[in-house]
Amino acid sequence: MARRSLEKASTQDLKAELRRRVRGRDRLLKKRDQLIDQVEAIDAQIDALDVEGLGTPSNGQAAHRSGGRARNSMSLVEAVQQALGDKPMAIPEIVEAVRGVGYTSNSPNFANMVSQALSREKKLFKRVDRGVYTAKA
Repeated sequence: MARRSLEKASTQDLKAELRRRVRGRDRLLKKRDQLIDQVEAIDAQIDALDVEGLGTPSNGQAAHRSGGRARNSMSLVEAVQQALGDKPMAIPEIVEAVRGVGYTSNSPNFANMVSQALSREKKLFKRVDRGVYTAKA
């Protein structure tokens, strides 16, 4: 489809462009999944070769071990909203409640991430006391 103003594009042309973009996205997602599988296979090979006391790899980089990035069906903010409901909670309680609604994270600083989300989203969350938040109605 040639580039032209959306005002002049027909509904059929717009639908065709959307289908083209969805196909392109699907191809990229498939390629990403294949690359992730390759990286995981390489990580497994590295783990199989791991011998204590060898130090860092010969290329000078620190050893990289990744369990992969956690994928969630909702954003952290959505998970916090769902976990909070309408009752005030302290950060550690919120962290447990967010995990309870199914949100997963590999972050060693997950409580920090939750804290930042709460303070950043002032339209959605209200600070009741130091370290205690509730969802706005």
